[in-house]
Amino acid sequence: MGRKYSEGKDYKVIAFVTACFSKDDQQDLIKKVTEKSFEQNCRVIFFSTLTNFYMEDLDAGEKRIFDTVAVEKFDAIVLMAETFKEEGVHKKLVQRAAAAGVPVIAVDHYVEGCINVSFDYREAFRKIVKHMVEFHGYRKINFMAGMPNNSFSDERLEVFRQVLEENGREFDPKNVYYGYFWENPTIEAMKKMLENSTELPEAIICANDTMALTVCDYLKQRGYRVPEDVAVSGFDGLEAGKYHQPQLLTSVYNVEAFAEALFRRINDGGLVAEEKEWRVSAYHEIKVGGSCGCQGLPGEDAAAKIIQLKSDMYEQMEYQTNLGRMVANYGEGEGMDIIQKVIPHQLRYMHYYDFWFCSEQRLLIADYPFYAGSSRLHEAASGMINAIHYERQLENVAINYAERMEADGLIPELNNYLEENHPLLVVSVPTQEDPNAYAVISMDTDRFWYTAYSSFIFHLRFLLDMQRSKKMLMQVYRTDALTGVLNRNGFYAMMKQVMEYSSVKELTVISLDMCEFKQINDTYGHAEGDEALKAVGEIIRKSISPREIAARTGGDEFLIILFRGNQKERAKEIIASMNEKAEKFNGKNSKRYRLIFSIGVYSELMGEHSLDYFLREADKRMYQNKKEQKLGR
Repeated sequence: MGRKYSEGKDYKVIAFVTACFSKDDQQDLIKKVTEKSFEQNCRVIFFSTLTNFYMEDLDAGEKRIFDTVAVEKFDAIVLMAETFKEEGVHKKLVQRAAAAGVPVIAVDHYVEGCINVSFDYREAFRKIVKHMVEFHGYRKINFMAGMPNNSFSDERLEVFRQVLEENGREFDPKNVYYGYFWENPTIEAMKKMLENSTELPEAIICANDTMALTVCDYLKQRGYRVPEDVAVSGFDGLEAGKYHQPQLLTSVYNVEAFAEALFRRINDGGLVAEEKEWRVSAYHEIKVGGSCGCQGLPGEDAAAKIIQLKSDMYEQMEYQTNLGRMVANYGEGEGMDIIQKVIPHQLRYMHYYDFWFCSEQRLLIADYPFYAGSSRLHEAASGMINAIHYERQLENVAINYAERMEADGLIPELNNYLEENHPLLVVSVPTQEDPNAYAVISMDTDRFWYTAYSSFIFHLRFLLDMQRSKKMLMQVYRTDALTGVLNRNGFYAMMKQVMEYSSVKELTVISLDMCEFKQINDTYGHAEGDEALKAVGEIIRKSISPREIAARTGGDEFLIILFRGNQKERAKEIIASMNEKAEKFNGKNSKRYRLIFSIGVYSELMGEHSLDYFLREADKRMYQNKKEQKLGR
């Protein structure tokens, strides 16, 4: 088992796993948890997704986030289980943590094998119902529940019934409607309510704010006033309720108090006990608003909020347009364009400190052997991963380094970043080529553009998959199907990249031609000729390195290009290897023909010479070698 991230430190390192980091409530969670973690001498790494798995068939790749958490490295894992809508999606994470002896705290939704934290919503909801029944004295009250057989909805319905009975009011199941916690079902429930009633209720108590806001809007659209005709209350403290007219009566979740209690419990060592349930109370407080009938309450400046939201909306639309242009402009580009241009350009709009893109595959770096970057990364070995780092520099973004690291290290020099009060957010970037790729960003929590970052990650995934599809098509287009080396199209495309991206000072061309290939075709047939070409392709591929280029440019004509190191000596090694392998083939070949090559080699400094100049010179030497072989027989 590897070392923990906290080993040798005076603080604990906690993994915080939650869905949909860009939502308002999760942004607030990240800010408050970060603040309290430092106060309580802990460090937090957030792992999150773009989705909550409500559409599980469309979100399969997102589930990789649970595999990204190296559970054995953390002192504890906090799982915001209620944010994930697919039941059991985090099961493997919990099992891995149990095997590593790392406690998992599941928050607000029971998960087998975890220390389960449940919030005491009952008392907070009781305060709201009592406010409507006892303070305002409403007698004819309808209840908008969530969904049948749901623990949250059933608990709030039971509280509603109890408060009515405590105040001598009769509970009538006919006054209960189900809005399923969402807008559209609530609208349907309101239609039934108005159809079934000869008169309006005095008040409608809702099990959450989404339904309460929908109820208010539905009543207003039909000419009813809130609260004059019907009073309405909600629950769970959505920000929209603060700016609604009238302001919504609701309950506010005290994230700060929860975070403080959580880290205190972690530091007190209460997570290793056999206790499997921890009920947190008093972290919801009632927020009185005008929707219940209270008068003279100071409201939020809705006009200022609308102006801000409108400005934010235009900014978001402009950024989405930029992302659309990014896909359109670079969908046909190459891997290096994404790394060197696309990512830095889009990152500069967000308030962050550092960004890392980590992958097991070569998609990090261009899929060419001549890349001249700060580190030449290839497909990572088992247990290793490639990481490329982007550093914000005033208004610009620069690639700071690229290197290989252990897969469970998360990012290079993680310890240095844990010391800073800038939380790390890890998001999966699963692609068809590398389902385990992920991104890590160090945030300025107060200014970080969460929604834009969510869109950026989504479009980056899409763009990488587009490039993979293109690469597969181009591989078919550029590769000779018979021999496995480049065809003529592929050769010239590859050499164009070499000339553009690599500082080639000297070039060596090996021109190769099969001797008596026509005789093989005429004597043994074209099928046997194809087998001979396959053998030549295999011999060439096994004789060169990944950084050397080989192509079949004609029927039996091949080229090998060298542009690194001691090229003349390397050319001799390649020719010797090909001749040796050809002799082995000839010794095993039951046919009467033999594989014999005519070879020409030309090396020179590039200067002002074109590629075609090198090819012509190598061909001249190859044909001279062919002539000499014929004369020598």
